[in-house]
Amino acid sequence: MKIKVLIENELSSKNYESEHGLSFYIEFNNKKILFDVGATDKFIKNAEKMKIDLKDVEYLILSHGHNDHGGGLKYFLELNNKVKIYCSKNYFGEFFKKEKEKFKYIGVEKVSREIKFIDYLEKLDGIILFSLENYSEENPINMSLYKKEKNKIVIDDFKHELNLIIGNVLIVGCAHNGIDKILEKANELVKIDYIIGGFHLSSRSMKKSIDNYIEKVIENLNKYDLKGIYPCHCTGERGLEFLHKKGKFKVKRLKSGDELLIF
Repeated sequence: MKIKVLIENELSSKNYESEHGLSFYIEFNNKKILFDVGATDKFIKNAEKMKIDLKDVEYLILSHGHNDHGGGLKYFLELNNKVKIYCSKNYFGEFFKKEKEKFKYIGVEKVSREIKFIDYLEKLDGIILFSLENYSEENPINMSLYKKEKNKIVIDDFKHELNLIIGNVLIVGCAHNGIDKILEKANELVKIDYIIGGFHLSSRSMKKSIDNYIEKVIENLNKYDLKGIYPCHCTGERGLEFLHKKGKFKVKRLKSGDELLIF
């Protein structure tokens, strides 16, 4: 399996662009897959520099309905009108982030394209898409994230979050449901050796509670025989520090322009 980081918060070199967002290009068993599309069209510019033709992408997997992962959708669909799109049935909801007592809209603009909406589980050719049926409220960072439900703004339950398994690799967007909880569910489906994506372990305003949460998450990850994890995006420096110090697995941070081979 070959994975190329089309967009991420940081750069592997000055040749590429970065933004607060995420997009992976994946090649597996002659399949070409795009996982998330970043916040803007910057992932397309990086793909061009990496000699990737996004017109050849067969599957688009959208991890959750936040615009740092789906804001580039309209730009991608201008390039590729044949791609098969998969996302949670709750993907195009109304989502918000609370900042200084104000609600900032962070949802994704709807598109007029045929989309396969996933309930909780979908199995394709060697690919598994799944959501968690029960939301974990343990991550304190999630308390700033909301959704609109029945004309009321309420704490988000992340039923719009979709995860991807390819072979023995778990790929996540932000792991709002808890990377340890997602890994537990994934291992019920197939033995996972590697995890790639954002782990949602970053907050400057609630350091102590986050530290306690991170330690618990890593303790749970250590229960599994993981060969390696490749965190990025919303994992944060504090999360990376703890993962390096306390994780019983290889840790390598991914950035825009990076390429990863997993056999």
